[in-house]
Amino acid sequence: MTSLAANFNRKWYGEGPRNFVEHGVDAGDNLLQGALVEYDSDGYLIEATGAFGNVFAGVKVPERDGTLNADNSGGADGAINARLATEGVALWDKTGSFTQADIGIKLKAADDNTVEKNLATVDTNLSNATQNDLTFTASKLFSGEIGNQISVKYVDPGGTSATEGVVVEGFTIIVNLGRAASAVNSTGTSVKAAIEAHALASKMVSVALKTGNDGSGLVAAMAAINLSGAGPTCGVLEEIVGTKLKVNHTGFAGRRAA
Repeated sequence: MTSLAANFNRKWYGEGPRNFVEHGVDAGDNLLQGALVEYDSDGYLIEATGAFGNVFAGVKVPERDGTLNADNSGGADGAINARLATEGVALWDKTGSFTQADIGIKLKAADDNTVEKNLATVDTNLSNATQNDLTFTASKLFSGEIGNQISVKYVDPGGTSATEGVVVEGFTIIVNLGRAASAVNSTGTSVKAAIEAHALASKMVSVALKTGNDGSGLVAAMAAINLSGAGPTCGVLEEIVGTKLKVNHTGFAGRRAA
């Protein structure tokens, strides 16, 4: 993952970069040719970071007069404008692993030259026992900002015995914990298996044992926890090209994370 250190002639496919716009640059920023660009919370252009709350703006292209970058290092907010392409298919560095199964997944900027999967995630942090925590990650179907809306909670139904089960209400995955001899008997491993066996919940998230956990520990009731970490989508994966990714940016500029 390496951000741009100089202007870069980005590789574009098909019709090349399209649908150009010009907007004000944030104070102190120097937007290089070929960079991923976002709007900050004040509505000015900055080098992309993929941070939640920013909005994908486009890819920096040369100005109308041929200047490659938009250098506002010594200027106030909006002192100069930068020209961006908001549509087209371009080639980018990547961080993280990708396979053919990831084609179509939504991506976000890791920096102004690198993209990564735009997936919300959350770890449980149960205190009743050890070896019981899980990691929930939004699926490809729920990649992008929508993944931040998913939540997970565990419900202890009480009583002498109960069968473990999963229901989905809106964007909330509810695990009704199993009980035997008047005590919860669901473990991290059994909760993982129950979600993976549920037709809808398994399409919303993938479930893994949290690092350092083997899943053998008993779980307990848990208030709903939200997945988080998905930021402004900058495009979708079209093709894996060696160690790089071919990304379609069309339709994502100006869309704020939910």
